[in-house]
Amino acid sequence: MVSGQAKASFVGQDLVDHVEDTVVATADGPRKGWAIAKTLKYLGVENYKEVTLTSANGKKIAVTPQQLNDQQTIPLFTYNEAGLLMVVSGPKVRGTNKGNITIEDVKKTVAGRTDLLNVSKIEKIEVKG
Repeated sequence: MVSGQAKASFVGQDLVDHVEDTVVATADGPRKGWAIAKTLKYLGVENYKEVTLTSANGKKIAVTPQQLNDQQTIPLFTYNEAGLLMVVSGPKVRGTNKGNITIEDVKKTVAGRTDLLNVSKIEKIEVKG
């Protein structure tokens, strides 16, 4: 939703087919997903001031464009093991799929960080222009 109006929708396959994937460091290790900023661009949503994510339990998280573009806290859309949309964030990591960096190394890069997102069961995404 953009400013209260339905603007776009997507399913996981849309992300796989049209948005470059990214791997970020989380407290649980590396996580692959699609940057929210790149996803919004793919959907044709630009010049926004805030993105509000609402989970199934009604929890709302507001994310600013500065947060979406900060390379140390890149928020990603991803899916949990139950196939539900979630958002995680962290710094971009490279080499995890080639074995150049261990899961323990990834966890150390974000140890103690309290500013990272980890919200599951995202049901609604609202963009304020």
